[in-house]
Amino acid sequence: MALFRSTKPVWRALGVLALALPLAACDVAMNSMVAYYDLPPAERQEFIRQTFGEGKQIGSFISGEMILGTAALYVSFDEFRALIVDEESLYRYGLGLYLARFPTTTYEEFTRQTTNVITGEIFISREQFDFYRSWGMAYYDEIRSRPENRYLVEREELFRKRVQPMEQEMKEIGIGPYIELIHDTDKLNKLLTDDRFAQDWLIRALDEPKPRSSGNWPGTLGPVQTPVSPGTAS
Repeated sequence: MALFRSTKPVWRALGVLALALPLAACDVAMNSMVAYYDLPPAERQEFIRQTFGEGKQIGSFISGEMILGTAALYVSFDEFRALIVDEESLYRYGLGLYLARFPTTTYEEFTRQTTNVITGEIFISREQFDFYRSWGMAYYDEIRSRPENRYLVEREELFRKRVQPMEQEMKEIGIGPYIELIHDTDKLNKLLTDDRFAQDWLIRALDEPKPRSSGNWPGTLGPVQTPVSPGTAS
């Protein structure tokens, strides 16, 4: 694949990231944002052009699942990437969507995770953090409110009632298995009604044998939920 310069800046960023961030292995959306931020400023626009404008995967930075996370349930990567034309739009839609999906993350937590350990440079200011979160929430609400997505919203709500994950656990669940589950009526119904299946699915879906933030999860499930119908969650 022809790249502007080379993939070395991205790999350097990921190396710094491994030292700097106590992130779950599956928290690739934030990993991707910080890897981008660690690129030299002169290379960022060309990176955006190739990654979003042309849909190329640069190094290990991005795929539809990486930057969208569970929001890939509601919008295709092709539709999403058409919105990203420069750094500001990447922050509004990419970072903003991430912050919208994890609304309890504070600016202090975000800064601890994203401050450059070598230079001490802060990713964004508190004012920018609030602005991008608000923007991302508006966008997230819009894509989830589309008529064709309403049943997926209901299915996600049933999943959370059944599994009762915290935000960190949702970062540790593999995005591919999660999206497949929400779309698969039979598998989702088994998770909602069968404790053994639910436990087995959660263990397989985690990137690591045990989540870092809560030692008992996925040991505790919520109550059995009402099975869903094909194409709906009612």
